[in-house]
Amino acid sequence: MVDVNNTNSDYLDQFEAALEKIGHFLYPSDSPLHNAVKYALSVGGKRIRPLICMQAAEAVCGKPSQALQAAIAVEMIHTYSLIHDDLPCMDNDDLRRGKPTTHKVFGDDIALLAGDALLTDAFSILTSKEIAQSLYGELPSLDHIILQVQLLSKAAGGSGMVYGQACDLYWTGRVGAKKADLDTIHINKTGKLLGSAAALGAAAAGGTVDIINKFKEFGELTGLAFQIKDDLLDTESGTGKSIGKDAEAGKLTYATTMSRGESEQAASYYTSKALASLASTGLQTSRLESTAHMLLERTR
Repeated sequence: MVDVNNTNSDYLDQFEAALEKIGHFLYPSDSPLHNAVKYALSVGGKRIRPLICMQAAEAVCGKPSQALQAAIAVEMIHTYSLIHDDLPCMDNDDLRRGKPTTHKVFGDDIALLAGDALLTDAFSILTSKEIAQSLYGELPSLDHIILQVQLLSKAAGGSGMVYGQACDLYWTGRVGAKKADLDTIHINKTGKLLGSAAALGAAAAGGTVDIINKFKEFGELTGLAFQIKDDLLDTESGTGKSIGKDAEAGKLTYATTMSRGESEQAASYYTSKALASLASTGLQTSRLESTAHMLLERTR
């Protein structure tokens, strides 16, 4: 029987080594900008998106290493979003993953530019044949590159993560929101990028359009469940974030909209729907399933 935890650790070791290699290549100087980018990338976190990306590639009978390029690009987009999310003009947070946020260390101006650099450079990584060759020894086709750019840009842009962030800002401190408004925030802000991670992994390994879409749906629904759990954990210590910051700021969250029991039930419901999407592919997706369960049951 395969030890899923050890396998995940192997995948993430591959990812961290590749990220460090690419980080030194892209940001070699000791300038404030490059140091800020490297700081934000090195703080770590769960690396859920890279893990799902690599697991998705394996599920469609590819090698996890085929998804490294996409995994790095997704994590760069995610990290940029966290830097900007923490800025005073957004969520104004002092802690991220248990450490001072990027703007607290380097200032608002450099933090803003560090996020800009990560966003732009993610697409350079995703489209570089030289980096693909160095990471897994093969050259992706032009069609695969275009598809992956489309998947990531749609998930991250004005109809995806950025739109979700805008909706989040709109509803902060306002009354009258419905659960559908909350779902709109988080299917865009969290779900779509996580969905793109799964879709990119499948695409990197040559998955069909139908399989890619099923994996995308899995990721989006898992992201929604992840956010519900995150809102519940925001009220607890030991999460690496400022405790209760969302409630204090008047954020629209699942924890303030529903009871704990209702929130937990909703997270389980979305996880079940996500797993149904995987099951419909007929592929061996046990590692992705284990990750979805792990995210649902996590305590930090």
